[in-house]
Amino acid sequence: MSRDWVDDELWNWSRWANEGQWPGPLPVHCISAESKYSAPEWNAQPAIHPAINYHNAQIVERAWRKMLFGEKKVLQAEYLSPWNYGRFGRGAKNAAARKLRISLRMYELHLKSARDRVRREFD
Repeated sequence: MSRDWVDDELWNWSRWANEGQWPGPLPVHCISAESKYSAPEWNAQPAIHPAINYHNAQIVERAWRKMLFGEKKVLQAEYLSPWNYGRFGRGAKNAAARKLRISLRMYELHLKSARDRVRREFD
């Protein structure tokens, strides 16, 4: 599947949906036997992401609310939280389909259907 504007809008929506603080502050110290260990700075320079287009993200959110359960689960695996569905490297769609307990063909059909819903919501 080639990358097009719908894919860009879905990634924008994903950044919008995942924006914000974690529920509670991150610990300053790691728990260790020494109890004095201080975790190193993991990301001294923040990652640079494209700016979120809030208006378009809300359009995608409207489409999301109209989707079927299977379409929502596949979008979660593709965009919202791919790390929870084994979406890393080669065979990532296969891993996500296995995690969702559906065939790769059904996974791709749900993805196409969800992308079509987003496309229609922008029309």
